[in-house]
Amino acid sequence: MAVILTHDILQRIFPRPPAAHAHQAAIWDMYADMLASPEAGKLLAQAGIVTQTIFKQFCAMIQAETGGLTVIQESGAYRASTILRIFGAGHHSDPVSPAEANRIAALPVYDDGSGPRCNALFERVYGYLTHIGKQLGNKFAGDGPLFRGLGLNQLTGRDAHTKMAKAIGCSVEDLKQPINLLKIALLEWTQKNCNKYAAKGDYLSVRKLINGGSLKVSESQLNGLPEVRNFLAGSDSRFAGIAYNAPDPVVAATAIADATVPPAVTPQMSLAKATQSLGFVTTAAGALGEVGQNLSDTVSLFQPIKSNIDALHQMLPNTPTLFAMVVGGVVVLVIGRYLEKIIVDSIKAGHLVFTTPEPIAGPA
Repeated sequence: MAVILTHDILQRIFPRPPAAHAHQAAIWDMYADMLASPEAGKLLAQAGIVTQTIFKQFCAMIQAETGGLTVIQESGAYRASTILRIFGAGHHSDPVSPAEANRIAALPVYDDGSGPRCNALFERVYGYLTHIGKQLGNKFAGDGPLFRGLGLNQLTGRDAHTKMAKAIGCSVEDLKQPINLLKIALLEWTQKNCNKYAAKGDYLSVRKLINGGSLKVSESQLNGLPEVRNFLAGSDSRFAGIAYNAPDPVVAATAIADATVPPAVTPQMSLAKATQSLGFVTTAAGALGEVGQNLSDTVSLFQPIKSNIDALHQMLPNTPTLFAMVVGGVVVLVIGRYLEKIIVDSIKAGHLVFTTPEPIAGPA
């Protein structure tokens, strides 16, 4: 089954821009058509977004990243004050100065947030010569604006765009396709285990993972946190009428599964393979149990060398550290040899057998 969304539900959650803002309204329509599709519902369910609490947290992330489904790529239509708030001192590794912010903000910008101001801003803050630009994998002039934030999770940087495109099986250019924007957002969501925190309503941890990339990021370094708080403070009646159902085994989202999403999210192991693995674990546990049962016998191994240890102690009365090292080495050697003997004997007796499982067939 899938999470079932409709245009009416999405309109309640993310109000559609008025007709006067035609460009933003067109972007909203594109996102709404995609999110209300059966494929999107299946992808949400397969990512574990199957309760109102988790879905509300996911929507809060969307609100902060896309301005309520009105942004595809990060807009460069920032005023000087906004540039300083996001990229100024204390917010960026290569902070923009007030003079730079005023100069950039004076440049023209188009309705969709692109244009000279956009190019100058993102080349300044994400360009290949900046510290953060290098971290993002930007390599050439123009990479800053070209690989600025994209989609529902504002994917940023050449490396991230390239890796995500490969992970979901499309070209970098096709990342802008609506369903791919959802796939990359869900892939990041699952890879960072956001459901763990979203299920508890821990919006701060979710925001740290999505915007800051780590739980260690300080709250002061996060962007969009006020937007998240305001969204979550809204009425839950916005989410009425959504059907949350348990996900079917993954079929449509194999691209996400192949991209290191945790197996619990995308189970592809057959019952037979699981049983085979369980049998191996049980066999190994039995052998280790035999080891544990006989481990007490090792005590007797120390008796023959006890007199030698005592004699050694008498020879080295003033070097306790050296003595401890020698005794420790003897103990580790004896135990290691004894465990080796037990395991080898278990293998010879057929109690412990290692097998190579057959390759797991992929989806048809």
